[in-house]
Amino acid sequence: MIQESDIVHILSDHSGQFVSGESLANLLGCSRAAVWKKIRHLREKGYPIEAVTNKGYRYMDTHEAIEYRVNTILSGQGDAFFKVKYFDRVDSTNAVCRELGREGAQEGLVVGALVQQQGRGRRGNDWLSDHADGLWFSILVRPETNAENLGLLSLVMSLSVHDAFDAVGYTGSAIKWPNDIVSLQTGRKICGILSEASFEDQRLSFAVIGCGINVSQKAFPDSIESKATSLFLEGVTHVTKELLLIDILAAFKKRYDEFLRAPSEMLCDYRSLCVTLGREVRVEGALPIIGKAYDIDTLGRLIVRDANSQVHVLSAGDVSVRGIMGYTDVR
Repeated sequence: MIQESDIVHILSDHSGQFVSGESLANLLGCSRAAVWKKIRHLREKGYPIEAVTNKGYRYMDTHEAIEYRVNTILSGQGDAFFKVKYFDRVDSTNAVCRELGREGAQEGLVVGALVQQQGRGRRGNDWLSDHADGLWFSILVRPETNAENLGLLSLVMSLSVHDAFDAVGYTGSAIKWPNDIVSLQTGRKICGILSEASFEDQRLSFAVIGCGINVSQKAFPDSIESKATSLFLEGVTHVTKELLLIDILAAFKKRYDEFLRAPSEMLCDYRSLCVTLGREVRVEGALPIIGKAYDIDTLGRLIVRDANSQVHVLSAGDVSVRGIMGYTDVR
């Protein structure tokens, strides 16, 4: 029996080119009628597959198609909080989102792109996103909260991505403090998050939370192969970027409301999913530390106790945390 995921893979691999029904039927070992039945079901579920007589089918993985589909589905769900703008190519979605924020964009703006030419991670690190195999986006928020709570926004996003992974059937991920999503099986990174705030007259104007998820990459450069993975490599072969984004946004709205109402509830869930806690870690910063990570405080900071029983309170922007034996030591 043919699987709908097989059709999605074939069409995605052809990068927006048409594939005839006959070719699909031959590749899948079934009839053209069976192909059409599956494609009709996929389209009903929201997959952006175009069907043209005498040409066949193609997966419309364009920024216009993604923006249209996501906004249409959000509208159909009665969601008035998010407004998605999707671009073909940008330097970084955070940069575009910041600029729109300065121009007065409303809370809930989502900026996405097929390609980021200058994607960044925490502490100025580059994020490889110069291809369309990932989901790259940023969310603009204007929370009425104290500046000291802004470190929790990255935790909000990490929980939202983890919730969305669960929703699409991928239960093999965990959170590495403060905001990486990693594979429990391999310890490799699937998702990274970067939050940035903008102030006016020493008051918070808005914050931008950027997120990069490796979705369908089948391989990575040698320089990061031991650290990076994708949903595809983890066995999640049925998800599309736009439907994953919709699940993340739904989870984000719930988690963001929790953050505004009672951050302690969110932190309980975060602690339970944080693979860093309870492990020996190496803290890379101005003063390197080796110790055991044993808690997350109410501001989202990591609490580490070293061999001399000295307690260190670490903020995400100041340090990088690694497992003693590798990136996470989850295995």
